[in-house]
Amino acid sequence: MDDKLLVRVYDVGFGDCIYVRIPDGEGHYHVLIDCGTSASAAILEKILDDVFSMLPRDEEGKKRLDLLVAT
Repeated sequence: MDDKLLVRVYDVGFGDCIYVRIPDGEGHYHVLIDCGTSASAAILEKILDDVFSMLPRDEEGKKRLDLLVAT
């Protein structure tokens, strides 16, 4: 499934939190759209842990998110 579009929509109670992984032929673009507005800290932490687990590491070993969209 690495070469397929991946979209995950998380239930944060109120608002949206969407993770999108877009294949580009050589790798992927990683996009996070919003994080909801009233999610409890425990819910948000669980969601962000899941998103971070899918992010690649850059040359310095840091997790890489290509785009954060806040609406």
